[in-house]
Amino acid sequence: MVGVPVFTPDQVRAAEEPLLRVQGLELMKAAAFAFAVECAEVLARRRPTGVSGARVVVLCGPGNNGGDGLFAASELARRGAHITVLASTDMHAEGTAALAARRQLRVTEDPAVVDGADLVIDALLGIGGRGGLRAPWDTWAHAVAEARAAGTAVVAVDVPSGASPVGEDLHDGSCIEADVTVTFGGLKPVHVLQPAVCGEVVLCGVGIDTQLAAQELHSPAGPEMWLVTGGVWPVPGNRDHKYSLGTVALHAGSARYPGAGVLAAAGAVRATSSMVRIAGDAAASVIERFPSVVAASGRSDARVIGPGRGTESAAAEELHAALESPEPLVVDADAVTLLAHDESLRQGLRQRSARGEFTVLTPHEGEYLRLAAACELVPPDARRESVFARRVDAVQSLARELGCVVLLKGRVTIVSEGHAPAYVITAPTSWAATPGSGDVLSGVVGALLAASPQAAAVALAAYAHAQATADVHAPIDALHLAEHLTPAIARIIADTQR
Repeated sequence: MVGVPVFTPDQVRAAEEPLLRVQGLELMKAAAFAFAVECAEVLARRRPTGVSGARVVVLCGPGNNGGDGLFAASELARRGAHITVLASTDMHAEGTAALAARRQLRVTEDPAVVDGADLVIDALLGIGGRGGLRAPWDTWAHAVAEARAAGTAVVAVDVPSGASPVGEDLHDGSCIEADVTVTFGGLKPVHVLQPAVCGEVVLCGVGIDTQLAAQELHSPAGPEMWLVTGGVWPVPGNRDHKYSLGTVALHAGSARYPGAGVLAAAGAVRATSSMVRIAGDAAASVIERFPSVVAASGRSDARVIGPGRGTESAAAEELHAALESPEPLVVDADAVTLLAHDESLRQGLRQRSARGEFTVLTPHEGEYLRLAAACELVPPDARRESVFARRVDAVQSLARELGCVVLLKGRVTIVSEGHAPAYVITAPTSWAATPGSGDVLSGVVGALLAASPQAAAVALAAYAHAQATADVHAPIDALHLAEHLTPAIARIIADTQR
């Protein structure tokens, strides 16, 4: 798995501390200059004259985050921007002096100043914030949202103000939404868990990244999570054959839901050059669409169970048998619902885990809530917003409870074995939010587990599925989404071979 480490705010502060002792204000100036460069690039994309003549408003808080914004504004002023500072508290002394030296120190408390601005710099709160904005900053956030809707660019320093740095989803908390967030040292949870709030995230090391890398090597407290950006896809070599990269068996589809079998097979076939088997009533439909898939029983190196299988007694018996088999197992869709309804099945899963057999659960949010309630991890009437406010924690708790890997599906997908680090996969678009997309994903996961039964393979499968939407700019059905897996996987392979 290839990825970018994600650190907690406390870990970043610990990495900053030795640099601040030595470099002091120079570290802030270096960060502010890097931030100003990104702001200049944003303006260049939006204005024929770029920075020159641009109206820039700095939302300035009292701490170091405000200092970053003021120093950056000073650099933009040097390049010809007209600066106004929106502030309601004392401002960072040295940053204020730098802007005053450019004769651009215009300060107001009136949020109307953002109307018609070319750029708003959000420098109210940094990684020390807890989420949500108090008055008057909440009204400022509203004014910025209106200006952004009218075309003003918003660039945030480190973290969009009001967003939770640890990535909590604050449905009832006001925050500023940015087009670009420039962060320093390392990614924080908010940058990967709240992409809609952060926009494009630009990471500037400014020396803190080196400290974080050393901290990671010499401390048991490694990254909180990894943002998946690629991985080593199983590629057949000169001596490989149709069985050597692992055979996956699909218990998917039924007479009532044959499409689920077709879609799971589409994912598996697109993900592997090895054998794919199909079991169940949908075999004829699957083979008609994918004649390379085999309905005959035989050895398998991984199994997928659940898509379109129903929740009747026959499906429960099939799941019981699958839980007793030693192969790596992907439990999806109807099979997750069966686990939520049947304590004996959950006990079978725990026994399977105790034997060291690899299992992956792939619920969407509704399936997660039913299963977590059955395991008494959440109340039966738990609100979706409260459970998934801390999405990674929710996944890790279920993984620990059942002793397996959990993949929680969504625009932001989380994969966890129950402890840090978790894997985070962010999709380029939301076009995969379509019926049957999860069936395709289960086939991809099964195919990769047949070759390499480990959590990193599950994360890589989810990444490939997410990347299949990279070139999609209009509604797409799940079968065509599966076809986009081929170029997505080709890009993954090419990236690792460079």
